[in-house]
Amino acid sequence: MQGLRTHETSKFIEFFKLVQAEADCQGFVFFLDAGDGHDVETDTLEGEDLQGWLIPKNKANEFQKQYERGITDEKWDNFYAFAVWELKNGKIIIKFK
Repeated sequence: MQGLRTHETSKFIEFFKLVQAEADCQGFVFFLDAGDGHDVETDTLEGEDLQGWLIPKNKANEFQKQYERGITDEKWDNFYAFAVWELKNGKIIIKFK
């Protein structure tokens, strides 16, 4: 899955799909760097607040090449963001900060 460079559980993939869906709505792709605590787990998904790069779709392929090698140029520093989740009306909502 784009935005991941490690093998993750199927429940985390379901959570990450929510993150990517919100990024996509805003014209971005989210590339995971690390978890940031504030865990959530349901019968179908598991996740936590995340940190990584929120890259515009038109630059995602360029970034992906560096990301997969584990090296990122400092020109991407301004794209670093946090994906935080909250529960609203029984639904998990993702916000980027």
